[in-house]
Amino acid sequence: MAIRQPARVVERVARLAGFLLLSAGNGPARPRRMSERGQNTVEYLLILATVAGMFLMFVSLFHMRIAGAIFTIIGAVIGANV
Repeated sequence: MAIRQPARVVERVARLAGFLLLSAGNGPARPRRMSERGQNTVEYLLILATVAGMFLMFVSLFHMRIAGAIFTIIGAVIGANV
């Protein structure tokens, strides 16, 4: 029977503990893959693109009412000083 080096035993125990630890209750911790590296950025950009698309659709549907409201406010501000 061979005697193992203490550093090697500690390394194996640390790896096993890291594998068995739960990360935020989402199951066993696992190493981050390269394909998951930019996932937060992609999700943020998808949400940003969705919000921008909804804004453009809203403006294109209601551009006359938006312009009328802006001119009404401007007219009220200018007319208030006369």
